Amino acid sequence: IKKYLLLGNKVYKKVMPDSIPSFIKKIIIIPDDILSTISFESLLTDSVKYSRDLNFEKLPYLINRYTVIYNYSATLLHQIKNKSLNYTGQQKFLFALAPVFGPNNPQEYNNNSVSTLPGTKEEIQKIAELCSQYNLDFDTLTNKKANEYLFKKYINKYNYKILHIATHGFVNFENPNLSALTFSKDPGNIEDGLLYSGEIYSLKIPSELVVLSACETARGKISKGEGVIGLSRAFIYAGTKNLIISLWKVSDIATTQEMEYFYKNLLKNQNFNYSQALHNAKLNMINSHFAHPFFWSSFILIGE
Repeated sequence: IKKYLLLGNKVYKKVMPDSIPSFIKKIIIIPDDILSTISFESLLTDSVKYSRDLNFEKLPYLINRYTVIYNYSATLLHQIKNKSLNYTGQQKFLFALAPVFGPNNPQEYNNNSVSTLPGTKEEIQKIAELCSQYNLDFDTLTNKKANEYLFKKYINKYNYKILHIATHGFVNFENPNLSALTFSKDPGNIEDGLLYSGEIYSLKIPSELVVLSACETARGKISKGEGVIGLSRAFIYAGTKNLIISLWKVSDIATTQEMEYFYKNLLKNQNFNYSQALHNAKLNMINSHFAHPFFWSSFILIGE
């Protein structure tokens, strides 16, 4: 915590402009190199001294001043802004998946068993309840039904405004094409249950938003001038316009809460302003027992 208080303000003073006009409420950040691994919203705009009774709700976070959006390059930002979504199938609002895993639904990545994610099932259920309240068309798959085969079948048949995947994400820094999202194994063994970044490039996912509610989905191989090459870049190439992804290993319970806040904010206003909905969800987290920035600042928005 002491190191965070020191560096949070030191980095802020180093990388942010000395003065930003007061009418500016939203900023787009295109970070290069190692800066692509930090959450700018959690930077501290003033110096803070450490104390044992430190109140994380009251810290001077950058998020208190601005809504922040990220992009990997100015070229990519331009392409996203001018991208038209090519819908071919029946349109629905949302498709959400949570394999959950566990003894009855095992999965491996690099010969290691993936741990169970009990909070993801609750996460999907809460999102489904919210969609029902607003009479929105949606599909959900959990446990063994949340397999790679059915995932590909559904996205080929329907066009979803939002695709929400709550699972494990794994990063391969040496070979970004081998970074993967984990799904359940399908009964027919048609797919292996690992959706590799290299596979995503060949899919068509013309969604307005993809939420990768998983660990480290914003990470990848850092390429100078190009940003991060990994899962997120693959989804953009596949046709997605906006992405919500994570910078580090996230808490199962805290993520469930943040995603519930996000969808409540998004559907309440019905204007589908993804950056504002995520911004408000983070403020909701700060005003809860998840005020520590580890819990709320991992997820960032690429696009818009």
